Amino acid sequence: TVNGSGAAGAGPATEGGVAAAQLDTALRAAMSRRGLPYVWGAAGPKAFDCSGLVQWSFAQAGIAMPRVAADQALAGPAVPVSRLQPGDLLFYHTDPTDPTYISHVAIYLGNGWMIQAPEPGQDVEIVPADVGSEFAGAIRVNPAQAAAVAGRVA
Repeated sequence: TVNGSGAAGAGPATEGGVAAAQLDTALRAAMSRRGLPYVWGAAGPKAFDCSGLVQWSFAQAGIAMPRVAADQALAGPAVPVSRLQPGDLLFYHTDPTDPTYISHVAIYLGNGWMIQAPEPGQDVEIVPADVGSEFAGAIRVNPAQAAAVAGRVA
């Protein structure tokens, strides 16, 4: 089969081009980190910051992701909240000193839930998806686009 990213043999793809099996692997990887500590700059496997959790989880599925949230926001097409699917990335403006900078990312799990590495002193957690005042938007990961961004900023 050919999936949405043009890769042969990867199985059926989600709308964004990630094979369903890869997406399942990434989501399971993220959920397996629940309860581990947030450490700024950490990218696993025993501690994470928000973008490190995203990068590590997708890497377990063979998908190269950029390291920081602002670059991860460029890893696929924008998705409206009404069309969110498990595996989509949710982005936030949480830095009051730079209110337009994307400073946080979480992984959408479906049914209104997300997993995130929230902040120092807290652990990786599953919480209701927040689309409130700090919400900056969502993307559907496209592996080719993610790898291209990761390669540009590496």
